[in-house]
Amino acid sequence: MSSATNATPSANGLNLTVGLGILMGCAAVFLLTTMDTTAKWLGAAGVPTFVVVWMRFVSPQIVLGALFTHRVGWSVWRSKAPWLQVGRSVSLASATVCLFVALRFLSMTTNVAIIYLNSVLRRGAGLSFVG
Repeated sequence: MSSATNATPSANGLNLTVGLGILMGCAAVFLLTTMDTTAKWLGAAGVPTFVVVWMRFVSPQIVLGALFTHRVGWSVWRSKAPWLQVGRSVSLASATVCLFVALRFLSMTTNVAIIYLNSVLRRGAGLSFVG
């Protein structure tokens, strides 16, 4: 059964899980846009792109690493497929460097359009694998 059918309805009949999902999606869009805007400001202030990218990855790693190490233990740091993890990390870091370098030359609206086009392209590619 899907999680949507197991969700708890609220007093007025709305699904709380759906509402939480919508709220989290809106928060993600806001936070990603804030991150991109901050990167553009830092680039305009003369901070090197690699420093901005480094902080973009180190900050969440410290917070989430502390949170999950406390909850799960040190096993959270061991990958079952380390080469896949390295490949994913290099790919994500490369994409972020490209995005933050592009922020120096393109407007925010153009960059946001490119970011959202990325999700459409991923879904299209996923459909070609699924069938």
